[in-house]
Amino acid sequence: MDNGDSVTNPWIEYVNMRVPHFYESWDEGNELAAGQVWRARWDDVVSMVFVDKRIGSFRNLVRVAPVTVGQDMADNMTVILPAGSTSLSVALSVWTELATDVAEVVLERLISNAGQYGSLAALLEASDAGALARGLPVLNLSSRRAQTRRELALVMEALSNAVNLISGNGALPDMIAAANLTVKAIAEVLRVNPAAALKLANGTGLVGVVQARALSPLMDVEVGVILASNPVIEEGLTAAVTRLSVRPRLASLEAADSEALLELTQGALALAARKEGDLSVWDARVDLYFEMRFGERS
Repeated sequence: MDNGDSVTNPWIEYVNMRVPHFYESWDEGNELAAGQVWRARWDDVVSMVFVDKRIGSFRNLVRVAPVTVGQDMADNMTVILPAGSTSLSVALSVWTELATDVAEVVLERLISNAGQYGSLAALLEASDAGALARGLPVLNLSSRRAQTRRELALVMEALSNAVNLISGNGALPDMIAAANLTVKAIAEVLRVNPAAALKLANGTGLVGVVQARALSPLMDVEVGVILASNPVIEEGLTAAVTRLSVRPRLASLEAADSEALLELTQGALALAARKEGDLSVWDARVDLYFEMRFGERS
């Protein structure tokens, strides 16, 4: 995983300079709590976010709103935290209207805490009471401030859709057999090693959109049908691989975040197929995968 140098996000540059350990390993003491400001990242998408509240355990969802440094780009739907309210000693703009739900695993590093403002409701209440300022109205839709809002909306949409484990009906092995596809043929068309191709053939591997597009003409089946034939992904597995504590361990797989998550999910499914690990606890299976992958428990 790179340090984000290729990602153009001007609003985070100040934090990059001010937090010297910003790119060091994740600190397991960083417990997620409302009112915190985190760095969210998935693949090449990055933004600071304000944590509002946890939503549920199925995908370990948490509601967050994007945060930018300073107040120059803030509009009248953005609440401004003064410089003294966080450890960054700079004003932060919280784009409350762009709040969305993301999986915990996209949160990469705790940056600061908003002090007395422990939720978006608290920010809005303080703003309505005049204790916190808002930005200026956008009068020109082509202005830089309007463009910033549009960019942030796209960033939040990407982060919200980052963890999209495609669960299906488990029919993929039968469909591969019906198409007379060999493991060698699958490996060649998908450009993967035979072991990865074998997982797809025996139903312990997941097919992504790109792979489904490559297989579609060979199987004479639509992409959507192939995706729908993926192994069934239990809610417990989804919860296990989207925990906040999994985030630093994904980095150890040395792949893009989405690819690392797919590898981890496939590894846990393979262990389940071989009946290895605690059959009743997906978390234990995920731990076992890392233990077997690296020779020690992560």
